[in-house]
Amino acid sequence: MHKLKILVVSCVFPPELVTSARTSLDVANGLAQLGASVTVLCPRPSRSVDDSWKFKIDDAVKVVHLPSLGGGQSILMKVIENLSFALSAITYLILKKSFDVCYMNAWPIISTSFIAAVLRIKKTHYIYSVQDLYPKTLAIKGLIKKNGIFWKLFLNLEKTLCKNSAKIITISDSFKNYLINSIEVDAQKVAVVSNWSSGRIILQDKEKSWEMLSKKGLTPKSQELVLGYGGNISESTGISDFSKFIINSSLNIQLIVAGNGSLVNEIKKYFHRDERISLLTPWPKSLTNSIYSVSDILVLPVPAGQEHGSLPSKLINYMNSKKPILCVCDSDCEITQTLEKYPAASICSWDKLKNIKINDLKKLSSLNSFSFYSDSVAKSEDKLIEEILKFAKRE
Repeated sequence: MHKLKILVVSCVFPPELVTSARTSLDVANGLAQLGASVTVLCPRPSRSVDDSWKFKIDDAVKVVHLPSLGGGQSILMKVIENLSFALSAITYLILKKSFDVCYMNAWPIISTSFIAAVLRIKKTHYIYSVQDLYPKTLAIKGLIKKNGIFWKLFLNLEKTLCKNSAKIITISDSFKNYLINSIEVDAQKVAVVSNWSSGRIILQDKEKSWEMLSKKGLTPKSQELVLGYGGNISESTGISDFSKFIINSSLNIQLIVAGNGSLVNEIKKYFHRDERISLLTPWPKSLTNSIYSVSDILVLPVPAGQEHGSLPSKLINYMNSKKPILCVCDSDCEITQTLEKYPAASICSWDKLKNIKINDLKKLSSLNSFSFYSDSVAKSEDKLIEEILKFAKRE
């Protein structure tokens, strides 16, 4: 019997802590456990690396770390990283035999386009993972002008990627609708598989959690409430604007910012300026539960104008933590619609945030919730693995 040979191309992979790294690991292990021979192509670790993370890789999974340049925070360095990884992946693929199918979760859009072109030459079908909406996301972030030259270029690249893919996996119904209406994708070609958390959030005793955090220099202040933020620290997350709000307010709270990203140095300035702000960077996987445990409320700030470009992966862990959530968002979007199903969430605009009182936060912190993602529901990773195997076997 032919043993399926499956290629996973991932822009990140453990020990990097970002969500796509963890989901790519789950997919590779899951496919291997079902009898496939899996090869993972990924760059050498560079983002939120936790060398203490003892993750497991199945014996049938071969991880190939390819060289890539760049990796800095500037747009130029990100483009260099994108292109250099594509070049390394292309070189590897040209020298290797074809695979039965490829699950593509590489850097968008340029890197993915180059790799996809070589896969077509090698007659290897690919399943395209869409985690952000291009070119819409780039325009929302102000990196390109809508309907400008680069908009048209990236739109054509995205349309070609989708047209030539065997299947498209995206993370929500609104993303699927965008692909159908704006990228002109056949609805039958798109499957919705939401992202998932590869580990449960286990709340611990607060005192013990603070004891663990204190080893990293994070200590409790004398404030009435602790607000926690865990995730990417960048322009696209709104945590900088939320930190400024704390500085300008008189709220007797402690804000913990845990994570890494392009705005870490900016948050460090706020940390030195206001003793109510605490920073944990990098954020080790071993302290994930500790951050959630000491937080009375988890904050999810969404920058104005960026509500419809992506769905933050931290939302899954937030809702799994059973903790109250404060979302700051200016318009109705998939984020707010998802939180409306969660009984311990409060949603307010950036303008109304200025008027929030400590009693409002105390009332929110007292709400009870539940683990949003039930064990009775089939795991998203199982659905994704099923889609990959279905096509690999040509069922």
